[in-house]
Amino acid sequence: MTMLLPGMRMRRREQRVAPLPLVPGSARAIAVHGGAVIRVLSGVVWLTEDKDEGDYVLGRGEEFVARRGGRVVVEAIRGMAAVSLL
Repeated sequence: MTMLLPGMRMRRREQRVAPLPLVPGSARAIAVHGGAVIRVLSGVVWLTEDKDEGDYVLGRGEEFVARRGGRVVVEAIRGMAAVSLL
């Protein structure tokens, strides 16, 4: 059993999928569940989620949390990029 001091919280263990390399001009669809996290490991990416009217541009270190299960479409912009699904 782990004891936590006041103000501390446990970090959930992250399960990563191998980095997904992306090239400009080649969109990739990723199947996700609600709450899935897509983290940008390098570069800059554009992404959108099924049934979401928004488009998002994220840079290295930024994350997107899927609101629902389905597909997220992601593409590198401004050069090569890589993302990971958590």
